[in-house]
Order: sequence, then structure tokens, then C-alpha cells
Amino acid sequence: MYSFDEQWLGLVSQGRKHHFFEGEVLIPWAVELDEVLALTNGLVNAVIDLKSGGEQVLACRKPPWVLGDLSAVEGGVTSARVVAVTRGTAVRISVREFNASLVRNGIPPQAHARALRWGYDLDLRHLKDRILPLHTRVAVFLSQVAGETNPPALRECPRDVLAGFFHVDRRTLQKALKRLKETGAIALGREQVLIKDKRALHVAAAEPDEF
Repeated sequence: MYSFDEQWLGLVSQGRKHHFFEGEVLIPWAVELDEVLALTNGLVNAVIDLKSGGEQVLACRKPPWVLGDLSAVEGGVTSARVVAVTRGTAVRISVREFNASLVRNGIPPQAHARALRWGYDLDLRHLKDRILPLHTRVAVFLSQVAGETNPPALRECPRDVLAGFFHVDRRTLQKALKRLKETGAIALGREQVLIKDKRALHVAAAEPDEF
């Protein structure tokens, strides 16, 4: 999102250096910020809590990166907790100064906010893909296929295509398909997966409300 250039050097010159240690919470979750942190050295994780308990790493960040920028630009609370993975340094910059720097550099804050929100949503999508059971991910994929085809088109998908798409072997895929077959959502041919009931498939594709 950021690069080591004159704009970055100008940004970090506006703040105060902060030395952090491994495990330190640099940005709390769900709070309004007075400052952002321009990461200049070290690695950090953006972490979110799951409603069912526990936490998941949303993304790993390294320099150059501004921590808390989405909250600063949108004016809302933070969307993740940022925890240091290693020792490092960052520069504390007031939200007011950070937003002013965007304007000085010809970056429309609203456009920047849209780009940051898109990146966050993409990270969240990738996280969901990592933690959702395979049969749910397959159901999501097949429901998209079903939505793009209409009778009398044959709504089917080769098993090799599915296995390759999800980077699993046929045996692992078969277990997931068996669960979907039991719901009545699909039927299994010799090599093809046939979408049998769109409504049942959409039910199977419903994602748990973890976030």
C-alpha cells in the first residue's frame, strides 16, 4: 500500500519514534484512534477475535505500512487489533496530520478509504476461506456456478476441476461432496458433480457468523 519514497519520508518526519517489543499491542481493536503508526522496522500481525472464541490472524504487515490508517481515514473504530510479532520501530503520527498529508500529496481521502476498505474486505475473504470447512467452501463455489446457469443448461462441474480449485486431492474432496449429497443439494455422477437443488445448496453455503 505504501512505498519508500519522498511521500513516505515526509510522513514519518511528522511523528515521534516508538520502539516496540514482541507481543506488544500497537493498535487495540474497536477503538477510535488519535494516532496512526507508520511501521518502519519489524513485523506485526492484524488479529481479529471470533465470536465462537479464539482469535485469527487477518494479515501480516511489514514496512512500509501505516497501522490504523483505515480507521483514521473513515473516522470510525479500528477493524483489527495489531500485535507485534518481532521487536521493531514505528512512528506515531496524529490522525489529523496523517489525513492532512494525504491532501498535501494529492490523494483524495475518500478514494484512499475505498482502497483501504477493499483491501480489508479482501483480507477478510481470505481468512474466511482459510477457516471455513471444505464442504462449505465447495457449496459457496457451486452456488455461484448455479447462479450463472439456467435451465435447460446442465448445471455440473467436473470433480478434477473442483479438486484443483481448492488444492485438495480427490479423496478429501469426496468427503466434502458426500456431506453435500446428504443434504440433497447435489448428485454425484461418475466424474461430474451435478447441482440438484439450488435452495439446499444455498443453505449449505451459508457461512457461520464468526466476525
